[in-house]
Amino acid sequence: MKKRRLFISILLIIVGIVMTFYSFIVNSINDRHNSTILNSYDKKVEEMEQSDIDKLIAKAQSYNESLVKTDVVITDPFDPDNSHRFLLKEYESMLNVGNDLLCYVEIPCINVYLPVYHGTSDEVLKKGAGHIEGTSIPIGGTSTHSVIAAHSGLSTARMFSDLEKVTYGDVFYIHYLGKTISYKVDKITVVEPDDTSQLYIEKGKDYSTLLTCTPYGINDHRLCVRGVRTEIKSTNNETVRKKQSRWLLEYKKALGIGITLMVIIIMFLTIKRILDKRKDRKADK
Repeated sequence: MKKRRLFISILLIIVGIVMTFYSFIVNSINDRHNSTILNSYDKKVEEMEQSDIDKLIAKAQSYNESLVKTDVVITDPFDPDNSHRFLLKEYESMLNVGNDLLCYVEIPCINVYLPVYHGTSDEVLKKGAGHIEGTSIPIGGTSTHSVIAAHSGLSTARMFSDLEKVTYGDVFYIHYLGKTISYKVDKITVVEPDDTSQLYIEKGKDYSTLLTCTPYGINDHRLCVRGVRTEIKSTNNETVRKKQSRWLLEYKKALGIGITLMVIIIMFLTIKRILDKRKDRKADK
């Protein structure tokens, strides 16, 4: 009976340790998986003929030009009931080199390096960032406005959880087909979920917006961080001042609580075991 109780106690402690470090472990696995995907993407692009790359870019430019002449309706990417879940084949082929990737986004100041997929379905947003259909394909150009969305506040993946740390003047990059374009943050707004007025194309402008849910842990509004096209000065991340991670801070708090609870449980079980041994000795006498 005592051995059984000891086994259960040890098992509970092990489970507690696994649960305490679960978020950090899974997030690390996701980061490594995304890194593998992006390396694979870059390798495929390197193996492509330049003529094929040019065709994909020309097709994306034509698509973007058509958006300017079309009355596009942009909807909340995090609403599961919206019709943008059903993507057109023409759209799905944009910049697609065979792995459903559209491009990838880099935000140096918050250490974000995420693959961007077509659309914003639940499946897409679980594995990375999604491009909102109806906005420009993220290749830049006059009269374009691409919008990239990702989750925040997930316990198992950082995604855009630290987007609220991005401030005016910070720069983010979009990488596609071996090319890199940069945007400097010039506007930050918080809106209601159904307010997409900040996401439309402005004639003559070249914008890109990063979008996520806010505030952290509540997620009943949308944070829009818009960047205006700028010249690339340097992609050396070592020169960028890093922001403190909100996601990591919340994880450390949870880790502290978890470790404290484990220590209390271990102390309780240890004291109980000592008292039980004393009781057994008295009984033997």
